[in-house]
Amino acid sequence: DDHFIGGPNFTLSLRPWCKLTHAGSDRLDHHVELELRGIPAQAWHLSTTEHLRGNNCWIERLHPDTRSRSNLAVFRLAAHTRDPARIRRHTVLEIMEATLSRI
Repeated sequence: DDHFIGGPNFTLSLRPWCKLTHAGSDRLDHHVELELRGIPAQAWHLSTTEHLRGNNCWIERLHPDTRSRSNLAVFRLAAHTRDPARIRRHTVLEIMEATLSRI
């Protein structure tokens, strides 16, 4: 009974968190090395690569040159996927720049 908190209008059940609670059973059998080209330096973020590659990969690690930004021509990473053919080969990255206006 220590896992429940109750009030006049609610009951709250507390349970240990588990990252596998809503996990699927799909297997990511293929290991791939990806090189993303044409990404401007201001967009070198993991979130950018997630947008570009879609939901078809799980990133394992970034290449050391990418982490250190010693080679800004290529964003390299290692990933796992169910089907390498479903990884996007080309996409358009649009970066909106904030403009400051004076009043």
